[in-house]
Amino acid sequence: MSSATKAPNTPPRAAPDSPRIPLSIFNAPSQRLLALSAAAALQAYKLSKSLSLWSTHSQTRVLDSEIALYRWSIIDLLAILFVWWLRIPRLRFHKSIWIAAIVVFCALNWVLFASWKLPISHLSAYIVPTTLQSAFTFYKAPQEHRVRLKDVIGNRDKHLRGEHTVRVGGFSTAKLNPTTQSFCFPDSASAASSKHIAVPILFNNTDPLVLAYSVTPLNDDGSLGDETEVEMQGRELEKSRIGLVNDDDDDFFDPNHDIYNANTDELAMLPRGAGVSAPPRLQKTQNIRYIPLTSSALPPPPFIVRLKHVVDKGSELDARLARTEAIVVECPSAGFASGDPVTGGDRCVGDKVGLQLGVRSAGGASVGWSSQSPAGEDAKKLDNIGSTAYTTSQAHVRAVSTTTSIPINMTLERSGQYSLELASLQDFFGNEPFPSLQESGLQHAESAVHYASHPLPLVQFSACSAEEPVRLLEGKGMSAALGVNVMGVDASEGPVDVQVRYFDNPDLVVNSASHILNTQIATGDTHSALQVNQPGYYKIQHVAGKYCAGHTQIPDVCGVKTTPKPTIDMDIRTIEDCSGEVGIRALMTLTGEAPFKLAYLVEFGNEAKRVEKRIMSSRDELSLTPEREGKYKYTFLSLSDRHYRDIALGEKGKGITATQVVHPLADAHFAESSNKRTVWSCEGGHVDVNVEFKGSGPWTLEYQTTGTSASSITKPVTYTQADIRDRHHTITVPIPEEIDRLGGQFMISLVSVEDSRRCKKVLSQNDYTVQVQRVKPTARVFGVDRATILDGQTANIPVRVTGEGPWKVAYRHGGREHSVTTHTRQTDLVVDSEGVYELVGVHDAHCPGNIVQDEERFELDFIPRPLLSLGGEGEKKRTHHTLAPVCRGDDSSIHLAITGEPPFEVVYEHEHDGVREEERIASVRHNPLVTLDTDVAGKHGYAFSAIGDANYAVEGMRAGAVHVSQTVVERPWAQFKRNARVSYCLGDELKPRAHTPNPVIQLHGTAPWELELEVVDDSGSGRLVRVPGIRDPEWEVDLSPLTLNSFGAHRVGIVGVHDASDCVAFEEDVQAVEHGQKTTSKQNLVTTIDVAESATVVPLTRIEDVCVGDSMDFQLGGTAPWVVGYEWNDAPTTAKSKTSLFSRVAEEEGLFRITEVSHHSQQCPSTVDIRRYVHPLPSASVSEGDTYIEDIREGDQAEIKFSFIGTPPFTFTYEVRDILTSPGQTNIAQQRRENLPRVRSHELGRVLERHTVTDVMQHEHSIFSSLEGVWSCWIETSR
Repeated sequence: MSSATKAPNTPPRAAPDSPRIPLSIFNAPSQRLLALSAAAALQAYKLSKSLSLWSTHSQTRVLDSEIALYRWSIIDLLAILFVWWLRIPRLRFHKSIWIAAIVVFCALNWVLFASWKLPISHLSAYIVPTTLQSAFTFYKAPQEHRVRLKDVIGNRDKHLRGEHTVRVGGFSTAKLNPTTQSFCFPDSASAASSKHIAVPILFNNTDPLVLAYSVTPLNDDGSLGDETEVEMQGRELEKSRIGLVNDDDDDFFDPNHDIYNANTDELAMLPRGAGVSAPPRLQKTQNIRYIPLTSSALPPPPFIVRLKHVVDKGSELDARLARTEAIVVECPSAGFASGDPVTGGDRCVGDKVGLQLGVRSAGGASVGWSSQSPAGEDAKKLDNIGSTAYTTSQAHVRAVSTTTSIPINMTLERSGQYSLELASLQDFFGNEPFPSLQESGLQHAESAVHYASHPLPLVQFSACSAEEPVRLLEGKGMSAALGVNVMGVDASEGPVDVQVRYFDNPDLVVNSASHILNTQIATGDTHSALQVNQPGYYKIQHVAGKYCAGHTQIPDVCGVKTTPKPTIDMDIRTIEDCSGEVGIRALMTLTGEAPFKLAYLVEFGNEAKRVEKRIMSSRDELSLTPEREGKYKYTFLSLSDRHYRDIALGEKGKGITATQVVHPLADAHFAESSNKRTVWSCEGGHVDVNVEFKGSGPWTLEYQTTGTSASSITKPVTYTQADIRDRHHTITVPIPEEIDRLGGQFMISLVSVEDSRRCKKVLSQNDYTVQVQRVKPTARVFGVDRATILDGQTANIPVRVTGEGPWKVAYRHGGREHSVTTHTRQTDLVVDSEGVYELVGVHDAHCPGNIVQDEERFELDFIPRPLLSLGGEGEKKRTHHTLAPVCRGDDSSIHLAITGEPPFEVVYEHEHDGVREEERIASVRHNPLVTLDTDVAGKHGYAFSAIGDANYAVEGMRAGAVHVSQTVVERPWAQFKRNARVSYCLGDELKPRAHTPNPVIQLHGTAPWELELEVVDDSGSGRLVRVPGIRDPEWEVDLSPLTLNSFGAHRVGIVGVHDASDCVAFEEDVQAVEHGQKTTSKQNLVTTIDVAESATVVPLTRIEDVCVGDSMDFQLGGTAPWVVGYEWNDAPTTAKSKTSLFSRVAEEEGLFRITEVSHHSQQCPSTVDIRRYVHPLPSASVSEGDTYIEDIREGDQAEIKFSFIGTPPFTFTYEVRDILTSPGQTNIAQQRRENLPRVRSHELGRVLERHTVTDVMQHEHSIFSSLEGVWSCWIETSR
């Protein structure tokens, strides 16, 4: 409640994730824009610094690039952290993205500032456009301000001005039909509408004002008719400017028509006539107009068009006319025609088709057509068709059209589609047919004809011929089916009608009994059945398909033969024995065609059974002997053969009957399903066997036994048992004595049986076999009686048993009995405990057995596990060991004692400063050596906790871990406290200097110390210095009297350090102290000092005279940075340079003089006197700097004047370029008539000439020329 009352007085606190700059002061989009703009500006500045660095060739460029790499990486890191700290909305990313950004920018810095060997300064010239480079590239002027080169020297027009254009005009000409192309119109009598063509005219230096042409028709003999002249002017002439024909006269002359293009070379696009091989090119002074011709306003072709006169619009004079003409003839036409009214459609294979190819053309024609057939495609062509009709030498006689007819015959050899189609047609003048044949001069013709060739149906009888006739069964309404097959036609070319004639004689002579039968094979079927009911011969007379009449194939004659019904003749007799009649025997004689089937019925008391017997021959015997006594009735019902089924037997079809009283003979047989049995040792001395009797009882049975024992063959013993009244009786048969004792096999045989009528029957059935087994089952341990396994594994004790399975085997282990059941004679007892196993009993499927003596025991042992200890016998039981202290880096090791089978694997834990690490060692020795860690000072502990060998996997030691501890003592070490670079002059001693930072070495350990230092110069040669007795832990390097005799970078490195302890420092053991912890840093082992010679400056070129805008470049020698003193027009100036290249660009005329150069802070100065004289830039102009256009006629010359400003002698280069007239500009004549201003009305084209003129001593120079083009000054120089 108290918190609720205080809430209104508590000022709201900003959310922990809110932006650092409140959005009420600076909204989020503005913050993002400012941050991204600052980042972009920073990266642009970094890129410019990188390009500037790579463009220098200083000896310290590598060092400068490394410093820049570190500097910019820190700047980018601080910038990213600052943006992250601001928490700007939509610029707040996951920590991984910020880390990735830092990595990307550091990688970019490495690319820009690493010590690459690539020519970046040249590469940037290809990447950055020149205009962009010049716009953002600044140079220093001698006055120490920055200037752009384009501002100093200006653009090209500032020094090279003016141009002189010379245009040459030619003669006025006109030429009709310049490419001698041909033209054609369809026959006006057949044309349904007006057609249009356009005849081109080529003008040179002519803008036609009035144009007149004539049209002269040709007579049939080629002579000229009456000439008609047509004059065009005004709007009609303007229409003809566009050119190229189009069927639609409403838009054909529209300048906006799609087909028109002012930049298209119309002359090259025109069709070319005979004698014009290469396409002509339209020149600058030429243009093409067209005379539009309409068929409705002209006489019927052929006729001739000639140009009469042309008046030029500019000069109003007649143009020169070429003696050319355009001949317009009737367009060629061709087509297929036939005398048969059916020129296409369905035909049959083998038909011949006769066609006429009609061709109407002027001067003869070349016609080509293609034929398509099932065999493939073929193309044919005929030339000079109708050319023989022109027998006179009249000039234009070939322009008159003639008609020629060419016969074409075609045989349809295969079924399929056939077609003829015109492929090409061209007359003597090169004209092609008009698109519509109906408007041509050839009537009743088609450009293509198509035929469908159908195959001939082939018909024959199937499964029937005169030699193998069809069977016709007897009886009213019976018929036979004659199979008719058709071949050679497609399923869609049905139906097929077949006409069959009947003959009653094999000679196929037509008589009064002959008649015609018709059948039809439906569409899609290949078979039909013709039903007939008369025996005789049937012949296929005629076949008619849907399109074509067919043919017959063998067999085309089918015979029909009547087949009689089958009969049987039976002779039935009784079968008698001592007991009386026992059955009947029927002897049968059959007629018909096998196989036969006889059906009969057997009746006994109230039982009736129908039986069918299959008979394969015309004679057979049937014996019926019932097994039971009584009265039997046999009725033979029906007979069937191959053609007839169930023909009734006997009078009126009631069957053939026989009756008999049967007394069957006595019989006996074993009633059991199997005639084998086995008697085991634990069963009795006799065998019970079931016997089944037949006949009239009571019965007397005689049987005997015989067999084979283990040692001999037993004699047969006969037994007799009388007064057996039951049909199913069990006899008890004693086992022969020797077989009962030793075991073996004996057989029981039934000898004879006698019934109540004293009829005795000797039996010959299979014996009943009895196998007697008198051997008891046994069990024993097979093979080895001892085994050794790993602890935890299982062993198999091999046990072998005899008898009949399954067996139950009992054994004893550790005072307890166990039992297993097995179904095989060879089994294994699977055990996993060591000790002695003993078999005690066995029982098979029938009887108990015995254990084989001396083969009932098996002993199992385990392989011992590996053990680990340290040292000798006295230390095996110890689990904790402490070793003597050792210096850091010295070797320390222990020997382990291992029992087991190699190879061994030991796992132990290494603990130092609370950190534990698990380590593994592998060895094939029983006493492996373990190297202890001495790299880090402090207390180290080792716990050997697990071991494994060749038999056992690694696991913890059951006796407990073995512990080892050891202390590692720290070594003395030294490092440079400050690694800043120090500069010395050449010849100085390496010792501390006042008021200057000196390298300091920080020492650790026990005083006093002794240091070993090495000084290495740029050439790689080093000097070793030993400094003893150092007591101050921070020592300024003093190696005097060592003198620095070479300039460049020198490295001073710590080689070794010793202190008062017994431990000695290693060269690589140098550590730096950061936040109280020791970390290795090899950079602190070495410090670099720069030895500079006296600063020097050398000009890169020996030329003292330069022009305004030239760069004055000098090479500085020594150590960066430098201080350069120079004078500009006697005004002294001092400038600092961080790079070895010192450059200045003069923006005006004057004297530049370098007087002194020194290192930073005025170290090692040098006095020089280097001078550069700066001169102004020259300039040139054509036609006083203006754009001048001069028109001349062919043969005249124009004067081109050049003016110069500067110091003679002058050298200049001028060029002459082609004139490209821009679209929409007026031509020369129009400028002349309308007094238009003489300004440039063109674009500069290709360079026609370029020449250089030298040693011009005057400030003006003139050139006379009759060459057309644009003259301008290209480059100009002076002294």
